[in-house]
Amino acid sequence: QPLASVWSEYSPLHKETEYAPEKVYDIPFAELSKRLLEEKLDFHYGNETLMAEHGSVEGKALKVGDYAYGCVIIPPALNLKSSTLKLLSDYAAAGGTLIAVGGVPSLVDGEVQRVDLPGILFARTVAEAAEMAGKAFTGRIEITDELTGANARTIYVHERRVGDSARYLLVNTDEHREMRALVKMPGSASGPLAAFDLGSGELYSLPAAGGRFNVTLAPAGSLLVIAGSEAAEAKDALPAALLSGAAFDNLDNRVPDVLIDNLDCTPMEENVLLLNDLTLELGGKEVYSGPVCGAWHTHFYPAPDGTPFRATYRFHSSQAVPGCFAAIEVAENLDSITLNGVPVHALKARGEAGAFNPSKSWKDHCFTKVPLPALAEGMNTLVIEGKKVNNITGPGWHIRVADWKNHTPTEAEEVYICGPFSVRPLSDGSFGIAPYKKPFGKNLTVEGYPFYGGRTLYKSEFNLPKIPGRVLVQLNGVNLASVRVRVNGKDCRTLRWAPFIVDITHAVESGSNTVELEASTTLVNAFGPNRTAGIKDARGIGPVHFVRMEWIKRGYELFDFGMESLGIYID
Repeated sequence: QPLASVWSEYSPLHKETEYAPEKVYDIPFAELSKRLLEEKLDFHYGNETLMAEHGSVEGKALKVGDYAYGCVIIPPALNLKSSTLKLLSDYAAAGGTLIAVGGVPSLVDGEVQRVDLPGILFARTVAEAAEMAGKAFTGRIEITDELTGANARTIYVHERRVGDSARYLLVNTDEHREMRALVKMPGSASGPLAAFDLGSGELYSLPAAGGRFNVTLAPAGSLLVIAGSEAAEAKDALPAALLSGAAFDNLDNRVPDVLIDNLDCTPMEENVLLLNDLTLELGGKEVYSGPVCGAWHTHFYPAPDGTPFRATYRFHSSQAVPGCFAAIEVAENLDSITLNGVPVHALKARGEAGAFNPSKSWKDHCFTKVPLPALAEGMNTLVIEGKKVNNITGPGWHIRVADWKNHTPTEAEEVYICGPFSVRPLSDGSFGIAPYKKPFGKNLTVEGYPFYGGRTLYKSEFNLPKIPGRVLVQLNGVNLASVRVRVNGKDCRTLRWAPFIVDITHAVESGSNTVELEASTTLVNAFGPNRTAGIKDARGIGPVHFVRMEWIKRGYELFDFGMESLGIYID
């Protein structure tokens, strides 16, 4: 690790340039780590302090504690500790493989000193260093991308020994592209192999002629291969696909025996219209109008507890809709709630606690139901009033509540209108209520259910005149959190990510069959962040994504949810 080199260059003044001098060492070090993973090389970082205390040379190996290493790489670095230089000199003199990227450091313990290491190999780039290290270890696992014929770089391998068995965790780190791979196990993994499904906990026998087998790893899919005595315990035959994201039957080049692309789709819960624009008054004075998130830490939360507030939400409905309710956070603690001037009431008493009760709350205990009998055609106005009481001090920050048993917090939050309706986009970028219409289910987000967060039932009939062998179903175009597959009322499997392949042989019958797919979306479109520019490309989501107003846009960035079709394949 080039830690000493980084500290040799470090200055707090470099913050203005995002620590550019320090990154001279950080960037190639990170790239070297990535390249070694791509080459399927297991490695440890060499901490100079630990090496000084626990390092030694035995034969051609550098030992640190209980571990021995047959190759050492010096990344681009400015400084080495004298103890590290002595250890590397002894290691190189013993014939160990030592590779330096670019050149050797010019400082030892912070002073200019010539660094002379016998037999050292020089690599011009980190990629070349990783390739040189790979040539020193020819007996490792090999994984080939079948489409390119080259090393499957996006598949990383984690190898560990457990007793007399070896475990190899294969992970496709590409989140967008599946990897059709040919895996060649190392010679040390001779004997039977097994595949452990990390999604179900099942152990299956893995056929591998000559230690080779084919597998398709879905985006972010994984496969745990076991060699040794543990593998001999596997009794069950390998299924078409594992829940961990590995498939052994490639159906892409086959024409389905039955294709169903007109599934009946029925939402199993209320539809949702999100209201996240408000006008906020504090102490009788209007202080803000716009996206809800802009009021939180600028106006509402900084206000002293006990400050009277009034929040107004407006939404359009193309018709009067009975049977609706509003889900309002801690609505029971408000002083007044009106819809179009008509008082409406929360289904919980002020300060009411207890477990989640779906008859009183929606999705979460804090989102209290408020029936809306007065929802009318045209523009509707929902007004909540109360006294500000809250212990939030910043994004993700709270202060301790001393008398928590009598704490009755209030919020000026998003409101969810729920009921039997569809949702349509309006010209100003917002959404309104439209007459109820069943979705096709291919993309709920554009079919009148942009903020829907719940379960949906897909259903269809299909006919099988005869069942000569195994029957598989593959779901196509899936954008869902989970799908529970049932055939003729029998549970087959619950899928949460690709590959969406299920063996339904045990459930099908000759003649007419019924397939039901109970699918679930997530709550991201309803709960957000949903108006943050570029949120679909974000690598992670935190409190800051909800409150940075310079990222907030007028329209919405919503994720797609649905399923295109399913194919049935008969072997």
